[in-house]
Amino acid sequence: MDVAQKLVTVIFLSAVALAGLAVLADPCGAYSPRRGVYYREALEAQAEARAAARAEAKREAAREREARRVRKATARYSDLYGSSVGRWVRLARKVGWSWAEMPTLMRIVYGESRGYPGATNGQYRGLMQHGSYWYASYWHFDPYAPRQSLKYGLKLKRLCGWHSWSVY
Repeated sequence: MDVAQKLVTVIFLSAVALAGLAVLADPCGAYSPRRGVYYREALEAQAEARAAARAEAKREAAREREARRVRKATARYSDLYGSSVGRWVRLARKVGWSWAEMPTLMRIVYGESRGYPGATNGQYRGLMQHGSYWYASYWHFDPYAPRQSLKYGLKLKRLCGWHSWSVY
């Protein structure tokens, strides 16, 4: 065997050894040349995609349950107090009012403003009839904006309880 043949043999055996090490490094032999990715990585990506799809399905189901409950509550409070009061259920939920607080909140909205966001009674204004101290001095918000009236009504309820509307 001459030097050239020995050199070719050594190169060939080195390539075989490197290929063997590559298989040992990835014992599953999971590289997919057709896809250009490792099989294990592909499986992990599929599992993550399935988990994300399940989570999205759960969120969608929760949104649908909430929407059904809002529609039902809107109908209920519209029957009790009129559509001008019942229409605020969805917005009240969006700003953070809980379902447990909803009956009292709707009674207050009915008693204070009859569901009319532009209601005024002396210094008291808006859906929840906030006093001028709260909307002009303490928090500085527009009491005639329904979203702000409900949002700051929730803040006031958390700060003082239902005391501000003790009549209800």
